[in-house]
Amino acid sequence: MNRSVRHDEEYYGLFNELVTRSKVVKLHAPKNREELKKEWMEKGSLSDIFRYNSFIPSVYDKKRESLEALKGIFDKNSLIGEMYRSLCDIRISKIDAGIAMRSSNDERLKQSFDFQYGVLDQKVASIVAEYNKTFLSKKNLISRLDDQEIKDAYDSVSQVFSGCNGTDTLTEILEEQAGDKPTGKQVGSEYALGLIEKSLRSIHAFEWRAVIEPYSTSWIRVNQSKKIIIIPSGFTASEERLESLILHEVHVHVRRSIQAQQGLLGILEFGLPWYLKGEEGVAKYLELFEAHHRKRGTFIDLATGILYVHGLFDGEQHNLLETLGFYENLWICQNPRRFQEKGRAVARVWAWSRAQRIFRATTGMTKGVCNTKDFLYVQGFLDVYNSTLTHPQESKRWFCGKYDPSNEMHRTILDKYNIH
Repeated sequence: MNRSVRHDEEYYGLFNELVTRSKVVKLHAPKNREELKKEWMEKGSLSDIFRYNSFIPSVYDKKRESLEALKGIFDKNSLIGEMYRSLCDIRISKIDAGIAMRSSNDERLKQSFDFQYGVLDQKVASIVAEYNKTFLSKKNLISRLDDQEIKDAYDSVSQVFSGCNGTDTLTEILEEQAGDKPTGKQVGSEYALGLIEKSLRSIHAFEWRAVIEPYSTSWIRVNQSKKIIIIPSGFTASEERLESLILHEVHVHVRRSIQAQQGLLGILEFGLPWYLKGEEGVAKYLELFEAHHRKRGTFIDLATGILYVHGLFDGEQHNLLETLGFYENLWICQNPRRFQEKGRAVARVWAWSRAQRIFRATTGMTKGVCNTKDFLYVQGFLDVYNSTLTHPQESKRWFCGKYDPSNEMHRTILDKYNIH
């Protein structure tokens, strides 16, 4: 394909060279995760912190030096130069997070998360709290409060949200365009493979491929660098859930990447600084409004846990063990009938799956510190939803590349380079 020279060709080339030869520092699961999970499941307690492999300081130092040198090349007096400088700062912050994880430095880790993902919004906390309070008022829960264990869980969770007052915007939005009643039909990995391959072809993602592989998780994952969508061999989901997942992963994340490669502003391939909130917001918006997947989502549960850790509901910060207890009670309130049938073990499995995710990279011991990346789903969705009301035409260029449609600076940059 013939394409004109990018507006930021020189800066794009320099940054792309660094990205190609220097992989970003990734956070990972603790090495003692399974042992602690077993203890939680059997005893409801934890006797150790999350522990991680040690690191070689020189490796991180070289990555940082390369980024600092590159940052010095970009013109801080130009808008696009400042954007590339910020991309360097974000990658440096990821290095700091990697060092903090491996040295069990939660305070340094928190600083990095705050820089990468932003400080949590109290207004969003109130919205999430009201959503949960609405959920707690459901008949199937209230009718079972004569069960003492369910009542104890209900009282505990209700107390957490009691101090927040606001409007239940989330329930209003999610009920705004309710889709058809789900069929409930379950599909497997082969069906998912065919549908994903068809979706990739529909957006001309010819360099991408989908594969079925044995994998430790039960969910589909995307490898952007290798351009592969990996489907676990044991994958099962409803047709509706698979449709929403494909909208999220293929028609937003993959499509935006492909469109950016064909465009005239190279930085949109890497993403304008702090674009991720907007990208996840667009993905969640389409998942909810086009796939009509209205079931209470994991994204709300994760945001609820993150806000609980930081004390934005009840004014008290919490650690991993306390959050596990909170999640256990929350599941009981969400599933009172299943709790009566299956018992506490199911609640603890669910609690662990949520809590270990939001505490990844941390020790789990420091109150008020967790990984806030997953908060971007709720924050991004609400911001993108509101932007469709204030800037309705913006949705026409949602897929031009990686940017946040609710970010005024991002819109200004696209307007400046006539990107529509």
